[in-house]
Amino acid sequence: MAYLTDGYYGLYLIDVSTPSNPTQIGNLDSDGWAYDVALGEDCAYVADESGGLRVIDISVPSTPVESGSFDTGAGVYGVAVRGDYAYLAECYDGLRVLDISDPYHPIAVGNFNTGDFAISITLSGDYAYVADRRRDLRIIDISAPSNPVEAGFIDMNGESWDVVVKDSIAYIAQRTEGLRIINVSDPSSPSEIGSLDTEGSAWGLDVSGSYAYMADDDYGLRIIDISDPTNPSEIGFFDTGGEALNVTISGNNAYVADYYQGLRVIEISDPANPSEIGFYVSQRAYNVVVDGNYAYIADYGGGLRVIDISDPANPFEVGFFNTGDRAMSLAVDENYVYVADYEDGLYIIHFDETTGVQQNDKSAIPSEFVLYQNYPNPFNPRTQINYTLLKAEEVKIIIHNTYGQKIKTVLHENQSPGNHSVIWDGTSDTGERVSGGVYYYKVRAGNHQVSERMILLK
Repeated sequence: MAYLTDGYYGLYLIDVSTPSNPTQIGNLDSDGWAYDVALGEDCAYVADESGGLRVIDISVPSTPVESGSFDTGAGVYGVAVRGDYAYLAECYDGLRVLDISDPYHPIAVGNFNTGDFAISITLSGDYAYVADRRRDLRIIDISAPSNPVEAGFIDMNGESWDVVVKDSIAYIAQRTEGLRIINVSDPSSPSEIGSLDTEGSAWGLDVSGSYAYMADDDYGLRIIDISDPTNPSEIGFFDTGGEALNVTISGNNAYVADYYQGLRVIEISDPANPSEIGFYVSQRAYNVVVDGNYAYIADYGGGLRVIDISDPANPFEVGFFNTGDRAMSLAVDENYVYVADYEDGLYIIHFDETTGVQQNDKSAIPSEFVLYQNYPNPFNPRTQINYTLLKAEEVKIIIHNTYGQKIKTVLHENQSPGNHSVIWDGTSDTGERVSGGVYYYKVRAGNHQVSERMILLK
């Protein structure tokens, strides 16, 4: 099961028991802007910017029901749950603690103002570690949840967006300063012991073994040796070609969500010499989660894409689900994928290899013929064209040049409703490679006809 928060429209539940057929099984609009979700027993706790804490009963995943809520009066960006308590990162009010022993009636029992703009929260031991945008790291003692008190803090004059705590070390992604490393063995006196400017904008961070892996926007994947945290050093990097927004480590590979360039699979067994071994071109890979032999991509306008990575050198799509607007993030739990969709809220999608994608919500059905921008664009040597059909149609896709001359018919067949894609490899009908320049792809589906512009690089 995956639980996703989706901006304006709340929580989505997605069944991924059969990765080739992800299925949304539940959705609940949290009213405001849903930023984060944490799970308790039969409940999802949604941090909602304007609605505060929303408690969603997910005991029947196909029918999520709001069982309780708490209006904090401030925007909520992050949530973590432990036992009978929910810990919220409120943008302007810091840490708030709610008693959720009765999920239908959450009660505020404690709070601590972190000073500026709390963005994310991680729990470790008796402490909550809050990444506060301009006050950096705040360490809150939550051993008595009704009386949270600051145990320590450190200001580093940056913008902290993410924090990972491992073995008494906090690793912080600072948007403008890169990696900051904090010794938190004595929470009352945290001290910076190392740092490394990654040059780009550090958005995503994962730590595995002796290395930190940073998704560094235009600068791609940065691999940092943290075996000596006092002296972190970049030992490898890979220019992913796009905007690296998120990274997940699984085995000897880094899976990078690279926006327009899709999913990049980087082999990291030799961290000093990372090399791309595979890729999957999606629309706009925003986030990625790896579970077993599958990578799940929150693909912005392309919804949920399920990629078989059993052979990382040849990832291929085995399932997809159009979430209706823009899939921003996702989580996977057992048989479900939870997709946070910008306009539509949370999708809960179930996979079933026998019956295919199972829909429980009409919002999952395309409401019109949609043609997406090809990706990558510009491109060389190939690009992918995605589109969505409302009903079964005869589809014809033609490439033509700026003079209106036909270059190639890349597809002409009857197709079923749903999401479809086709690859153009930069060749003509005769198989010859065409010169670089501006081209147009025209898609005719029934009575619908739409064209888009693309650029082939040479």
